[in-house]
Amino acid sequence: MLDLEDPSAETDRVFIAAPPTDARVEGDAAVFTVPLFACRASTFEEDTAVPRTAVELRIQQWGGFIIRLSVAFDNENPDGFTTLDSSPMIERDPGLLPATLSVKEGTSVGEYVVTDASGSVVFRTLPHRPPTHPWSSLQPEPPPVFDAVVRPDATVEVPFMAHDTFFPAHRESVGLGFVVRGRQARLSLFSLHARPGERFLGTGERFSRFGLAGSTVLLENTDALGVSSRRAYKNVPFYVSSAGYGLFIHTASTTRLSIADISSRAVQAGVESSTLDLFFIGGRSVQSILTTYRRLTGVPPLPPLWSYGAWMARMSYFSADEALAVADGLRKGGFPCDVIHLDTGWFKTDWRCEWEFSPDRFSDPEGFMREMRNRGFRISLWQLPLVTEGTELYATAKEKRYVAPGGAPPLESKFDDARGCTIDFTNPEAVSWYKGLLRRLLKLGAAVIKTDFGETIDMD
Repeated sequence: MLDLEDPSAETDRVFIAAPPTDARVEGDAAVFTVPLFACRASTFEEDTAVPRTAVELRIQQWGGFIIRLSVAFDNENPDGFTTLDSSPMIERDPGLLPATLSVKEGTSVGEYVVTDASGSVVFRTLPHRPPTHPWSSLQPEPPPVFDAVVRPDATVEVPFMAHDTFFPAHRESVGLGFVVRGRQARLSLFSLHARPGERFLGTGERFSRFGLAGSTVLLENTDALGVSSRRAYKNVPFYVSSAGYGLFIHTASTTRLSIADISSRAVQAGVESSTLDLFFIGGRSVQSILTTYRRLTGVPPLPPLWSYGAWMARMSYFSADEALAVADGLRKGGFPCDVIHLDTGWFKTDWRCEWEFSPDRFSDPEGFMREMRNRGFRISLWQLPLVTEGTELYATAKEKRYVAPGGAPPLESKFDDARGCTIDFTNPEAVSWYKGLLRRLLKLGAAVIKTDFGETIDMD
C-alpha cells in the first residue's frame, strides 16, 4: 500500500492515529481529538524526534442508515474537504437529514460511545488492550493505536482493522493515518476488518471476476485500452459487503483499494489526499444499501429508449459514405441497430481530436446526421479532452490557459508523435469553452459525445 519498493519512499513517514483523548458534541457532529505519532515507513518504529500532533475526527449520522466519518490530516491545508451539499459527487435527497448525537466517555482510557436520539450506539472507540500473552519477551509492546467500531444502522458492526501487525517492524494495515513525504501529505490511510469468507461487489466498471475479495484496484479513470487489464474507464469509489454494509469513499482523488488482498483480513485504502471522508451505509440487504446510497449521491436520470438498443462500431469509419454504407447494409440485412459510433476517424487527422469533422471525408456533417436519423440511426462521436499540438485550437488553449500546466506529454494512444495537453477542468472558463465545443456537435445532430471515460447523451 505504501509502495516501499519505490526508492523515494525511503524518507516517508507514516503518522498513525492513537486512541482519542477527548470528545465533544459540536452541532450535529461528535468530534474527537485524535493524536498522531510518527513512524518511519520502512520500520514502523515510532520516531520520537517528531512531536505528536492531533487532528479532529468528526462523526455524523444521516437518515438513520449512514454514518459519516471525516478527518483532515493536514490542518493547514485541508484540500478537498467540503460540506455535504457543496460536493459535485453528492445529490442528497432533501429528506436525508443529520441526526442529533450524544457522546460519553467509557470506563477505560480512550473509550467513547456515540449514541443517536433513540439511545442506540452508532459509533464507539475501543480502549487500548495490551496483549495478555506476549509471544516473545524480545519484542517491545506496540504503541496504543486508534481502534473503533462503526454501526451505520445501529445493528451492523464495521470494525476498523487496528492490530494487523507482525511486530516490531511489519504492519500489514494502518487503521487510520496518513503518509508524509518531505512536508507534503501524500496519502490518507484507513483499514477495516475483513471477515473470513466476506464477499464484496462494486467499485465501478471491472473486467475481471465478479467478486472483489482478494483483489487490489486502482480507482483512477484512465483509458483501459480494451477490456483485458485491471485498468478501468469508469471507477466508482463505493462497494457493498456481504457483512451488511456499504462504503462510499467521498473523494475524486486517485485511490488504491485493497480488498482482503495485501492483507487477507483487511479492506484498506490509500487516498491521494490529505482528507478522508467516509460514508458507512447500513441496511443489511444490497437493495436497501443501494437505495440509501442513491439517496445520498442521486438517482441518475433515465436515458432515452434508443440508448438501450444495439450500437455498431469499429475502429474506425473514416467517411460519411462508409458509415452510410454500413447503415444501409444493416437495414438490408434486417439487423437491429439504433446507434452507429464514429471512432477516431472523423477528424482531419486520425486520433487528433479537434471537435471538427474532416471537410474532405465529411463535407456536410449536418446533412450526414440528418440522413442517418432518416434511416433510424443516432450518431455517437469519439473525442478526448486533450488539446493536441498541430490543431487550430492548440494556440488558443495555450494562450488562454485552458490546459493544465506542466507541458504536453505524449498522447496516451500514440500512433504518431502528436502531443496533447489535458484541459484544466479546475478553470471555469476552460470548462465553459469545452462545453461549447461539445454543444456545437450536438447542434449538428450528434446524439452521443463519447470519451474513454464516459458519455454525454442528447436526451432528445
